[in-house]
Amino acid sequence: MKQLPAKSTLSDANRKRDDKIFAVLYSKLFVYYKRILQGNWLDIGGEVDPGRVEVFDSTTITF
Repeated sequence: MKQLPAKSTLSDANRKRDDKIFAVLYSKLFVYYKRILQGNWLDIGGEVDPGRVEVFDSTTITF
C-alpha cells in the first residue's frame, strides 16, 4: 500500500461493519490496557471519581 485510504473511505467501511466487530475490538483493547489504566489516570479536576468510571461512550449523534 503506497498511501492510506481517505478518511471518508474508512468511515464508509466502518458504517457498513457489523457492530459486533467493534464490541470484540473494545473487549480486546480493554483487557490489554486494563492494568495500565488502573490508578488515577482520569484526573480532570475532581469532576469525576475515577473509581466509578467503567466506560466512556464516544458515540456521535447526528441531529
